[in-house]
Amino acid sequence: MTNRIVQLAGIIGSIALFAVMALVFAAVLARYFFGFIIPDAYDLSRMFLGILIFWGIALAVAEDSMIKVDALYSMVGPVGRKLILIFSSVLTAIVLGVLAWRAATAVLDAYGNFISTADLRLRLWPFYGAATLALFIAVAIALARAYAVIRGKASLDEAASSDQDGAQ
Repeated sequence: MTNRIVQLAGIIGSIALFAVMALVFAAVLARYFFGFIIPDAYDLSRMFLGILIFWGIALAVAEDSMIKVDALYSMVGPVGRKLILIFSSVLTAIVLGVLAWRAATAVLDAYGNFISTADLRLRLWPFYGAATLALFIAVAIALARAYAVIRGKASLDEAASSDQDGAQ
């Protein structure tokens, strides 16, 4: 299941990155060489950039590749390591949960108030929703990781080796 989520996050992030790159390239090309502006290119590139960032966060949580400081982790025993892993997963879930909740209110606000782009009048709630979905997925992954550590299904040796790989 996690592999599918990682693949999904990578695909959506790649599509969003390509969309940002193509929109910015086309907008610059059109403006400087042909003298016209692509309607809503700036707004759409901002929306796709937000999607890219939030799906990148989901991907980082799913692959457990966030920035880590393992000075304390390497000094404590197995019980301390387990507590650190649980604490970090729960803290990640709480922080991203608050962010996801605020993003969900922005989606509902954009939907209810018919917020749209200036030129083409494209509704913004689907873009907000795609980014918000990534946050909720990241929260679920962080909670699942904490649950796996509590149940003993996550190997502390694997976590330590992934920390060592990340430090190199």
